[in-house]
Parts: sequence; structure tokens; C-alpha cells
Amino acid sequence: MVDEEQSRAAGKDDIIKELGRLTARLQSKSTAKFTALQKNAAPLEAATTSSLEALKSFNAARRQSYAAPADSLLLFKRAVEIDPEFALAHAFLGRALADSGEQNLASESIRRAYLLRGLVTDKENYFITYSYNREVLRNLEICRQICESWIAKYPQDLQPHGLLSGLTSKGTAQYEKSIEEGEKAIGLDPYFTVGYVNIAESYLFLNRPEEANAMRERAVQRKLSWKEGQPAQFLAAFLRRDRSAMDKTAAQMATDSPHGDSEFFQSLVSAYEGRLQQSRQQSIQAVTLARQAHLAERATLFEGASAMREALYGYADESSRHASAAGQLVEGRDTDFPRAFALALSRNSSAALSIVIRLEKDYPEDTCVRFTYSPALRALLAINQGSPAKAIDLLTVSKAYEFASTGVSLYAFYGAMYPTYVRGLAYQQLHKYREAAAEFQRMLDHPGLLLADPIGPAARLQLARALRDAGETANARTAYQDFLTLWKDADPDIPLLQQAKAEFARL
Repeated sequence: MVDEEQSRAAGKDDIIKELGRLTARLQSKSTAKFTALQKNAAPLEAATTSSLEALKSFNAARRQSYAAPADSLLLFKRAVEIDPEFALAHAFLGRALADSGEQNLASESIRRAYLLRGLVTDKENYFITYSYNREVLRNLEICRQICESWIAKYPQDLQPHGLLSGLTSKGTAQYEKSIEEGEKAIGLDPYFTVGYVNIAESYLFLNRPEEANAMRERAVQRKLSWKEGQPAQFLAAFLRRDRSAMDKTAAQMATDSPHGDSEFFQSLVSAYEGRLQQSRQQSIQAVTLARQAHLAERATLFEGASAMREALYGYADESSRHASAAGQLVEGRDTDFPRAFALALSRNSSAALSIVIRLEKDYPEDTCVRFTYSPALRALLAINQGSPAKAIDLLTVSKAYEFASTGVSLYAFYGAMYPTYVRGLAYQQLHKYREAAAEFQRMLDHPGLLLADPIGPAARLQLARALRDAGETANARTAYQDFLTLWKDADPDIPLLQQAKAEFARL
């Protein structure tokens, strides 16, 4: 905008004087406008790049990532297209991809950043090195050490606190630590949306749904987007059995993120309550929408959940079909685990074994693979071979991470405590029924981890069976009644339900 001033000189001799006064007023006005622009303009954060345009795109993406992380992808992509050697932009692009559930693409970007880390500053190097260990290697213990060193050197830096509030702490069952670090991150920047979401999820996993919901209220008061927190909000309502809140959140999720998440979480709840036909239809919709949005890993996790549901409820052929569909979409550590577990449950041991061998080879340092995925799969395969004692031994390493989140449970909110379930099955095969009952009861004592996972109803029935076989008839009858009450509106032809009714009748 061009400023202008007008004035009338009294005579020829006053023209020069009047021009001087007009110039002074224009200079004063321009200075004030420039100062206001400087005050209101978002400052460019420093980052190592040779391109001002790349830096502008990167900074715009950073600001967008606070409000809606998934929406920042295009801006991060533009930054690395302008400057292919912009290491920090590659790392942030990888983090944004990971947050949207696209782990394989995330690893590619972060590997590129890691190769370019010799060009960056010390603080940038911390972020890139952390991201490499988090997304590529997923060694969560090293991630924790990097964050602690980062905080010691740069105590006012938001990033390490925010990262510690995510999978680094949740993946080692340190939910209180996640909450503490999330609060520190919010203290440094009250508009750090991810901090609110991480805290809400940790409260959810601790089975504290009211406090999870309170985090949403705090974010809303700040006028922050809550798109990323909607799954936690929906599942907190599920834990409270607040059907109205679930329906309202599902509708909002479908509007804000029409990529299948709403349909998927509703399919989990339907399956949890035994409404199998409805769950199947919702799952088909979820996979279709995720594929249309080119979110292949999301679609694969959705298919994996369907494979698990069918295997647990007695439909081995249907489970194998979903497992095959998942394998045709994309391969990866988190996407492979549910389908491998479903295959092992359905006694397709050879297919499950090939997957676990690949996971162990490709991800030797991965915390989830080492302490959850591999032990659970190996132990289930041992049970299939009639070696339950071997299964118990294989699951020893999982004890320290029994209540930890995994890549599956963090991104898709199912897949937690599977080693505990397998340990219960192994004890049953060993005829140690009280020990088996203790394992299944421990699962049911942590509803914030089980959430709407179809393994929850299966664990409830397994508890009833273990108590029955232990001779605790009264407790077994109560457990069977709990299962049948949960499935009072279930489809009547589900094999698992028919078995439960027959077993209860014989009591």
C-alpha cells in the first residue's frame, strides 16, 4: 500500500517548507506501519538451508503442524523440493508422515535427513538423530537418552519434551512420564497441540477417561484444532459407555478426517459388542476410504484388525482372506504384526513364521519388535506346535513391556497386551488354569489398554474357561455371565458366542 498526504501552501515561498512537513509526516507514518508489520509477522525460525523460499515453506509447515499435523505434509514436501539438501525439512517431513501413520514413507525421509546431518547445527542434529532412532531403528531406550541429553544442553527447547511425551515414553509403559513431559512442553508453548493430544492419550491408556477429556477442554479453550485427538476422545467416551458422546465424536471425525478413521473405530466397538455384520460393513468402508486417500498403511492396519476379529471369533477362512488383503497393500513392522498374529491364531503357522523372521531381520533394534511382536508371535507358534513351556520362556522378555503401547496400538488403538493373552493360552495348555486365569484377568484389569480391541471379549471368555477348568465353578459362572451380558445384542451365529453358550449351559 502507498501512503499519501495532502496540504495547501499559503504561497510560493511556503511550498518548500510545506513539502518538508509532508515528508516528515509520511516518514513517521511509514515507520509506524513497518514496526507494526514486524510485530505481527511470524518470525522465520533459523534452519540450515540455502533457500529463503524453502525456509519460508518449512516455517509455514511448522506453524501448520501445531494446528493440524497431517495438513503440513504438502508444505514440508515443497521445502525439500526447493532445497533437496534441507536436512531438517526432510526430518520434519518424516515426522509428519509418521504421525499420519505412513511409517515406510517416513523412514525414507528421515534416512535422507540422517545422511545430510553433517551440514546442520547442533540443535538440528539432535532432532534428526532422534528421528532416525525413533522412526528407522525405533530403539526407544536410545531415543530417551537423546532427549535427556538434548534437554540438559537446551533446557528451554520445546522439542525434546514433546517427543518424550509420545511413543518414547508410551512405548515403554511410562505413561506418567508422558504426561509430565507433555505438560512441560505445553508450559513452554501453550499452543503446542501435540502436547495436549499426547497427554490425553496417556490418560486414556491409564483408564482415566475423564482426565483425557479434560485435555480436550484445555485445547478447545486455547482455540486449538482437536482433529488429532478425536480418536482418544471417541475411545474415552467408549470407556465411559457414553453412546451419545461416541456418536457425536464419530460424526465430527468423519467430517474433519474423512479417511476412514471414524468408520474404523466404530467397527472396533461393533465387534467388541458382538455385532459382527455391522463391524464388517464398517471395516469395508474404513479400508475403502483410507485407500482412496492413498493412506496405504492405515488401510493395512484396518485390514489387520479385521483379520484379528475373524480369527478370534472363529472364522479362520475369513481371517486368512483379510490377512492376505493386508499383505497385498503394504509391508512394515506395524502393519505386519496384526495379520501375522491372526494367521498364527488361525494355525496358519508357516505364513506367520515367514513374517516374524522378516521382522526380526529387518528391525533388529526395534523395541516393539523385540519385546512385543516377535515374542508374542514366536510363543503363539510354539503353542501351535504343542510346546507351551517354550512359549512361556519366549515371553519372559515381554514382562517389562507388558503394559506398553506399540506402534499398532498408538496409531490404530488395538494390539496392546497380546503377549499377556498368549501367556494365558500357554498356561491353559500346560493345565495351569489359575495362572492362565491370572493372565486374562490382568488384561481385563487394564481396559484403557484393551479399549475396543476384539481381543477383549475373547480374553473375557478365556478367563471363564480357565476358572471353569480350575474348578472355580461360581467364579466361572460369573465370568461366563459377564461375557454373555457384553454380547447380549451379538449376532447369534458367531462361533465364539455359540461355544460360550454351550459351555455355560454345561456348568
